[in-house]
Amino acid sequence: MRGKLTPLRSSYDVLFYDLAVSVDIATKSIAGRNRIRFRVLTPIDKLQLDLYANMAIGQITYKGRPLAYTREHNAVFISFPETLPPGSQQEIEVDYSGTPQEADRTQPMVGGFLWQQDRDGNPWVQVVCQGSGASLWWPNKDHLSDKPDSMRIRATVPAGLINISNGRLRGTTNLPGNRTEYDWYVSYPINNYNVTLNIGKYAHWRDYYVSGDTLTLDYYAMPYNRQPFAWVFDGTKQMLATLEKHYGPYPFPRDGFTLMESLHAMEHQSAVSFGPLPAGRADSLSATDSLRIRQLVWHEASHEWWGNNVSCSDLADMWIHEAFATYSEGYCLETILGNDAELAYIASLPPQVIGKEPVAGVPDVNHIHYDIGDMYTKGSLMLYTFRHALANDSLWARLLTGIQQHFRQQTIRTQDLVRYINTVTRTDYSWFFDQYLHHVGLPRLQLQLQEQADALVVRYRWAADVPGFRMPVSVTRRPGHYGLIRPTTAWQTMTLPQMAEDDFAVDTTRFYVKVEEL
Repeated sequence: MRGKLTPLRSSYDVLFYDLAVSVDIATKSIAGRNRIRFRVLTPIDKLQLDLYANMAIGQITYKGRPLAYTREHNAVFISFPETLPPGSQQEIEVDYSGTPQEADRTQPMVGGFLWQQDRDGNPWVQVVCQGSGASLWWPNKDHLSDKPDSMRIRATVPAGLINISNGRLRGTTNLPGNRTEYDWYVSYPINNYNVTLNIGKYAHWRDYYVSGDTLTLDYYAMPYNRQPFAWVFDGTKQMLATLEKHYGPYPFPRDGFTLMESLHAMEHQSAVSFGPLPAGRADSLSATDSLRIRQLVWHEASHEWWGNNVSCSDLADMWIHEAFATYSEGYCLETILGNDAELAYIASLPPQVIGKEPVAGVPDVNHIHYDIGDMYTKGSLMLYTFRHALANDSLWARLLTGIQQHFRQQTIRTQDLVRYINTVTRTDYSWFFDQYLHHVGLPRLQLQLQEQADALVVRYRWAADVPGFRMPVSVTRRPGHYGLIRPTTAWQTMTLPQMAEDDFAVDTTRFYVKVEEL
C-alpha cells in the first residue's frame, strides 16, 4: 500500500511539511504534529497519508475542523467535507504519538529509532528509516516520487542534549520541564526518509568552504572524539572539491553541509552521518582502518549528489543512489593514494557481488528487505564497465555533470537516466543497462583460440540475456598491450601477429564480464 501510487496519492502534490515532535528518551516514545500543505492535482474528497499502525492518531484537522478518517495497515484514508478543486492549495494537520519502530540492523533496510548511550553514559539517539519509510515515525505521503519543496523540523529534547536535523538551525527555545526545542529549516526538496533526528551530547564547530560562494561546514562529534579524530573532518574540503569536480556544484548551498558522528552511517540530506568513531582505538588505528573511515565518509557525502539531488522515484531504482556513491569511493582512494588505487579498488569489488537478484528491483512495491549489496558493488562495476566501453573520458565527465544538472532536485526512474545517456551520446545503450540491471548473469565473452604459425587466430562473440548485446571490450591486441574490440552476438575472427595463447587476455578489471574459452 506504500509502494504503489494509487489515485488517492497521485491526486495531490506535497509542497511543505511543518513537523514538530517531542522525544521522550526514558520511554522511547514520541508525540508530535505535522502540518501538511499540498496542491490538489485532480478533484478529490479523499486522500491517503501514511503512518505505521502502531502509531496513534489523536486527530486530523482541516480549516480548524476535525476530519473523518479510517486506517488500514499503515495507510490512513482521510475524507473531506467537500470536493477540493484542482489547482488549489490546502492544509491539514495530523496530531500523533506512540512508540516508534526500532531499527533492526541485522536485516537490510529495516529502519527505525536507535536508542543508545555514548561512552560517558549520555543518551544518544538517531532515527534512520530508508527502506522502512519515514511513516514509521511521522505522518506523510510516504512515496519517493513526492518530495516537499521545503520543510520545517522542530524537535524537543531534554535540556543539555543537542538535536541535529536537516537544513539550517534557525534557533533554540528553552521550554518548561527542562526541555529544549531545536528549530531546523530545509529550503530545498527533500526525500522523506532523509528527514532525521540526531540527539546527543555533541561537540560542535564550524568551518567554511570557498568554491565560488562560501559554504558553511558544521561538524558534530562526541566531545571525547573531537581532537583524536579531527582528521576525519579536516578532509571535508578536499572531498567536496573532488566531488564538485566530477559532479558539479554542491547541490544545497543555502542549507550548508553538515558532517557528523552518529550511531549509524546515513546520507541524510545536508546532515550527513558516518557512524560511530572507534573511541577506544584512536591511537591504534591501522592505515587500512583510517582509510575505511574516509571511504565511508566519501560514500555518504556523495549521496548529496546521487540520492538527494538526483533521486529515484521508486525503490526499484535505488541503484541510482548506491551505484554512483560506491563508484565515488574510487575517487576517494585515487585522491588519497594516487591513480593506481582506483584500479585496485575496482578489482576488489567482484568478489563482493552476491549474484542472486537483479540490481534493479521490482517496481511499485517496497521490495527492499533482502541482501541489497549488488546495487552497490555490481552497480558500480556496471558504471566502471560503461565508462571504459565508452572510451571517451570527456564524454563520461560530461554525462556525470549533465545528469546532475538535467535532473536537478528531481525524482527519476532508470528509464529516464538511460534515455538521457542515449540522447547525450547519440547512441542507444538500452541493451547495456538492461543486461546489467535486469538480469543476474553477466555477459559472456566466448572465445575460440588457435595458434597458427607466428599468429593467434581469435574467434569471439557475446552470449547475453539481452538480444543484440554489442559492448566493446578491451583485450590484448599485441603482447602486453590492450585495445578495444567490438564483439556482437555473431562470431567474428581476428588474427593477431606474434601472439600465442598465453599472450591473450581480456581486461576483466575494467570490464565486468565473464570469459568462456570454448
